[in-house]
Amino acid sequence: MELRQACTGFANALVIAQGLTSTAGVKAVAIVGSETGSVYFDPQRAGEDFSQLVNLVMMGDGAAAVVVGRDDSRSGARISRNFFGQVGLGRSPGFALHAGGSDEPFIEGGALEFEHNFVAVRNNGPDLFYHGAAAARTLGTGVETVNYVIPHQANGHMAELLGPFLGIEPERVFVNAGHLGNTGSAAIWLALAELRSSLEPGASVLALGAEATKYMFGGFRYVHG
Repeated sequence: MELRQACTGFANALVIAQGLTSTAGVKAVAIVGSETGSVYFDPQRAGEDFSQLVNLVMMGDGAAAVVVGRDDSRSGARISRNFFGQVGLGRSPGFALHAGGSDEPFIEGGALEFEHNFVAVRNNGPDLFYHGAAAARTLGTGVETVNYVIPHQANGHMAELLGPFLGIEPERVFVNAGHLGNTGSAAIWLALAELRSSLEPGASVLALGAEATKYMFGGFRYVHG
């Protein structure tokens, strides 16, 4: 199954995987996040359009995956308390691709480009993390109860920006976008894979995904084992 979704595709995929693993006969589900956003950016346009310059500097290509199965009550890593939501009603998209989709499959000359309203993203982005943290808290997982928070990897400064906003130390916000860039649908899994290598058994992580296309949020709780 393919989901044409970017930064919160991991959260939707988890909801689907949860349903599949509860079905008799299904042992495991692989969730693969991959991003090739660079094909939608023309470096030659970076000098003409500031939004394209932002894209060129921030966006990265990558892929990562996780394999989930039904809870067999044995020791090991756990993903639980996943959630998904949106606050985009009435808000203009922060990211849009107006050509190349099913409504307009062909483009006259040049390359396909994402239209990036970075002002709208800056104004609406914090709201996504606020709602995501609130949703996690209703499921019994507050940002203050976990060892680390993995936010969407929008840029390399997320720790110092998001830590004070969430009321936690920046050191507890894990960010690898500084050397990988914003890898969209692969970002959360890439960050979790890197963070896992330094976790002690029992350490807990809260993922807080955010997507600017129509302002969606989602996440989960991970306990290392």
